[in-house]
Amino acid sequence: MSRLFVIILSFVFISTGYADESQTGNKPPQDEEDGIQMTIPEGQFLSEPFEVFINQDISKSMNPKLILINTPLFALKKKSEDGKLLPQVIARNQKKIVNNIESKGTLLLFSLRQYSFQSYEILRQVKPILIWDNPEDPEESHQAVGSPTNIGNDIPFLIFILIIIGFCVSVIAIWSKRANKSALDLLLGNDGYLSLSRTQVAAWTIVVGGVVFGFGLLMLKVPEIPESLIALMGFSLATGGIKYYTGSKNKPGNVKPEFSLANLICEGDPDSNMPRTSLPKAQMLFWTVLMLYLFIIKSITDSKLWEVPWEMVALMGMSQAAYLSPHLPGVRKEESAPDSANNSDTEEQK
Repeated sequence: MSRLFVIILSFVFISTGYADESQTGNKPPQDEEDGIQMTIPEGQFLSEPFEVFINQDISKSMNPKLILINTPLFALKKKSEDGKLLPQVIARNQKKIVNNIESKGTLLLFSLRQYSFQSYEILRQVKPILIWDNPEDPEESHQAVGSPTNIGNDIPFLIFILIIIGFCVSVIAIWSKRANKSALDLLLGNDGYLSLSRTQVAAWTIVVGGVVFGFGLLMLKVPEIPESLIALMGFSLATGGIKYYTGSKNKPGNVKPEFSLANLICEGDPDSNMPRTSLPKAQMLFWTVLMLYLFIIKSITDSKLWEVPWEMVALMGMSQAAYLSPHLPGVRKEESAPDSANNSDTEEQK
């Protein structure tokens, strides 16, 4: 009875959600009578076109211009106003969803290459003001003021993020040394070899943490993290945890492991001093490298955290399942059964 109640309740929530979406989606476009509204991205880089959307019909003959007023984060500097920027693209009759309401207006793109930016500056906060002429009265002009936004200087901004990540890794290394351990021991498995699962967790933590910190600094708020990325991180953590508890707790006595990248595709053999290559580990390493590269490139290109397709999340999950399958207790017992049978046969022959 309780299960039936939960199922009915879930359908009620789903239907309510669809009703809300339908209601918000059927709202009519905003009219110009509702007032002038200008929408800009919350943060963007200097190399990107500065995007301005306004719910007005603006043509090239109206001479639209953009003014960026510097609003420094610290009050030590005075506010300054740069020159007027001319649009490179004027796209009329465009539609955009603003606060769940469909707005119709004009999209303007401005190049920030002519905008003065010191080479050492990492980030600058500006307040945009759009000005255009009134076609009915040439001596009168309209103005629209947008919300403050941040502009990041690409190379210095990236270097700053790398410095912060390096500082965090250095702190972990110092703490490990004080505990009479090496920071590289965090990546070693129970067999003493470089663990692929722990290396994968460390790589995803550094990459995702660095990208989230970068966008959080650029937008001055925590960016929205896609659900598929959370699932991917969960798979990595679960793989590392399962590998730890199913692995051997003791290092082989006759093996002296060395920290080598080749161990990422090898498994320690407790019966010999030589590690053996593993196809599931090589496959898992292959997918991990590709996903990390795509995540970094897509996130930087789209100026937001890349929402990993669920098909690729499923491929990563299957790859990790293939990596874990030989280490599960049931598989181990089946593999050890023929060896014990052979040992009993040899003892009977003796």
